[in-house]
Amino acid sequence: MLDRAQPTAAHRSPAARTSQVVLESLDSSAAVVICSLIFAWAIHQAHITILQPQWDYVGFSYAAPGLGTIAIMILLISIGSVAMPSRIERPSSMILLFLHVTVFVPGVTIALCLRIDSLQAYAPMLAVLTLVHVITGLVSRNGPAPPEGETFVPGPEVTLLLIGVWALVTLLIIYIFGEIMRFASLTEVYDQRFAVDRSTSIIGYIRSYYINLICPALVAIGLLRRNVVVVGIGCLGCLIAYMVDAQKAALALPVLMIAMYYALRYAQNVAKLFTVPILFLAFLTLVCIVLRSTEVGFALQSVFFTRGIAIPALTLVQYYDLFSTYGYTWWSNITGLSLILPAPSAFANDPSWPALGQIVGDHYYGAGTNLNANANPYSGEGLAAGGLVGLLVIGVIMAAFLRVYDLCVAGWDRLFVLLIAVPVGFALSNAHLSTVLVSFGLAAWLLIFAFYKPGRGGWL
Repeated sequence: MLDRAQPTAAHRSPAARTSQVVLESLDSSAAVVICSLIFAWAIHQAHITILQPQWDYVGFSYAAPGLGTIAIMILLISIGSVAMPSRIERPSSMILLFLHVTVFVPGVTIALCLRIDSLQAYAPMLAVLTLVHVITGLVSRNGPAPPEGETFVPGPEVTLLLIGVWALVTLLIIYIFGEIMRFASLTEVYDQRFAVDRSTSIIGYIRSYYINLICPALVAIGLLRRNVVVVGIGCLGCLIAYMVDAQKAALALPVLMIAMYYALRYAQNVAKLFTVPILFLAFLTLVCIVLRSTEVGFALQSVFFTRGIAIPALTLVQYYDLFSTYGYTWWSNITGLSLILPAPSAFANDPSWPALGQIVGDHYYGAGTNLNANANPYSGEGLAAGGLVGLLVIGVIMAAFLRVYDLCVAGWDRLFVLLIAVPVGFALSNAHLSTVLVSFGLAAWLLIFAFYKPGRGGWL
């Protein structure tokens, strides 16, 4: 029955009717496909005007695709995009959005234009990647009902506990790294990064939890509780983390979370659409192209396009080429599995083993650069682990993980769980699933969501 309090379509103003038609048009699988193809076109233009001329030393060569290659590119992107959820309603859809715009669409677009024989070299890999993307998309679209009407957010006691832990870790970081801490410019980030010991250590895990769990949790809780002080503490922690090793993600995380909060809070009908961020990123990519000769344009392309979109996509090709040549890891680099699985003979005596990112960085950029080419799960735990078979395996694991994540958040405030999914999706665009689970605090979040429920008065 029609709600009398709501105006019918006939009684709405022309502007309101037009706006409604546009929103309904964007809320469909066909719209996701079209917007993804527009994004791919923008990426291709950036490949020609930015990546190849300015970043060719990273690996962005360019060979103009033929009509057959273009047709395959359009087909793969369309198939992968049509399976995506049309709305950002669950944590899985937020994570898939990040993987869609940083791995899948740019991965297909860039890989098919790197070499004259790109179609022969990479079409099978991209076909399996598309299949994996379809599987995860269908799992998200057909998942449990998204949290609606729930208002549970961690209360004051949890907030105070987080602030206390934040304060202790902050003092520890300043005590250990105080002498080298500074706000590095974009041209100084690698100098600052190399000044820090990046080997695995307890302080490394603490710093990782600090930036990926504690600070984002404070930002999310502060936003939902409308507590500026708590938000400020979380943002300050991100700034402190950046001053240690100049990880640009530390500065981007609070900005993304705050932007997502206000978008979902005050423009929900628009912000919940999967297509809107895709179109926005396509627009930003075109801005990078137009302003590429300016300082502002260089900063934007360095932080946003090259580092945030193009390089994660390039790792698909780099990991695929390297490990298919020298031997797959078969997941022997993962802590625990390394006790029973031997390292590939080509890397058994490599001082960088089991850091795959360091091995890839040494191979492509030289050992002296100390560049850690971290990668998403599909590159590191898929292609590096077992080629096409490994990619399919990690795809199934990712699908199962997304379903578990959606089940765990039942009973929690929808906006809160979506905000927490932002750093998770951001991390998975540039790190392995096992790393994000253990080192970035995702497993801790899943336990919190599953066992700290509203109305239970605490932990199970």
